[in-house]
Amino acid sequence: MPSLPATVSVPVKLISKTGTYDEANKKINWTITVNESGRTIDNAVVTDTIPAGLKLDPETIKVGDTSESADAAAPTTVSYTFTDYATESTFSHSLGKITGPRVIKFSTAVNPEVYNHNNEKDNQYINTAYINGSGILDESGTGKGTPGTGTVPVPTSIISKSGSYDASAVLLPGQLL
Repeated sequence: MPSLPATVSVPVKLISKTGTYDEANKKINWTITVNESGRTIDNAVVTDTIPAGLKLDPETIKVGDTSESADAAAPTTVSYTFTDYATESTFSHSLGKITGPRVIKFSTAVNPEVYNHNNEKDNQYINTAYINGSGILDESGTGKGTPGTGTVPVPTSIISKSGSYDASAVLLPGQLL
């Protein structure tokens, strides 16, 4: 009996990016994970464009094979220049030859003007990082390589109001914070 052709999709996870807002410290903690598929990539370079409104804290950049090892790592030095909160900025980090996953963690300070006023809606920061190296397709069409994007909302926090409805009471109790 002849065999029938079959097609199997094999996903290649080259880069992903996530972020969480730390309201107490007014910063966003970012995680970039590259090469989850375990490919061999020569001359791997991660480039991240920090959007306007954020400022990279270079002392927080840590690199490891896993999220846990990145947390425990000593800070990594990168080339980065901050102009002002109105201007985006970029940092790059060379990973050299990699054959397995690598994790880069760092924090960005949020422009105080964002959280010190009440907008009609929360602000969102969309941050894209790229991996490039031997054998990486330029999926972005920019020469930067393959992108991974994270989006983090930053709520304003000057005033908020909460309340509840009590059908047996004439008044609506509420709490102003």
